[in-house]
Amino acid sequence: MSSTVRRIILDTDPGIDDALAILLALASPEIELIGLSVVHGNCTLAEAVANGLAVLELGGGHHVPLFAGCDRPLLRPLTTAH
Repeated sequence: MSSTVRRIILDTDPGIDDALAILLALASPEIELIGLSVVHGNCTLAEAVANGLAVLELGGGHHVPLFAGCDRPLLRPLTTAH
């Protein structure tokens, strides 16, 4: 097993699947999460930002910067899961 730590930035729309990915990345000794970007997807951008911040806090990732991306699709209307 390699001792190299991979520095990654996750690009997400933090629903339940991405929330788990964020928590796993934060807990992994093989990964240094250096940034989280969030976009609309299963929810609005505002909800995605709130979800991302909550997951970072839950996983002890207070040091990880969060970047808000685009709030709508480029080519079609926004459709969320709710």
